[in-house]
Amino acid sequence: MKETKEKEPFKNHFNHGEGHKKLKNSKIRQHYLIDGYNLLFKVYHERQDSLEVLRKELLIQLDNFSKTFHVDLAVVFDAMHDQEDLHRGYFKSLEVIYTQMGQSADEQIIEIVEYQKQKPIIVTSDRSLAKQCKIRGAETQSVENFIKKTQKRMHDVVKKQNSQELNLKNRFKDPLFHYYLKIFELKTNKK
Repeated sequence: MKETKEKEPFKNHFNHGEGHKKLKNSKIRQHYLIDGYNLLFKVYHERQDSLEVLRKELLIQLDNFSKTFHVDLAVVFDAMHDQEDLHRGYFKSLEVIYTQMGQSADEQIIEIVEYQKQKPIIVTSDRSLAKQCKIRGAETQSVENFIKKTQKRMHDVVKKQNSQELNLKNRFKDPLFHYYLKIFELKTNKK
């Protein structure tokens, strides 16, 4: 993530300038605002890699989740954990926000929630932050619950894909399939 942007008002977060995207069934996409290091330290609590490596790995996983389930994600990281001079940018489909020096991710998240018309779902296990966001009308979800739901949804997708592949493989084993395939090939070769 090398794109740097000036800090701007948060009234149009998540939509990347395109307006709220709607799904095929005309539901408005879900918006999640994630307390970045809160999630990162929960997921990678046993890893000894650098924050840069762990952040990138987390962003890749979140990007896959975002694309698979058509949800908008923004991740807020504290600047105190990083010396980069970035404030806001994108990593693939994710909006990534680094607080300014002296500002915590909690303060940034509260500021975003205050300016959002459509309140995002706040993902944090910080009870104080969750309480402040609820007061401002946002729904909250603990990091543990977010991880659990994300893993279940991804597991269901893999299970469905495996089932579809198995059905396709079984179709090729069906004698009727081979019979009709030969008829089709004969008719195609005659033309």
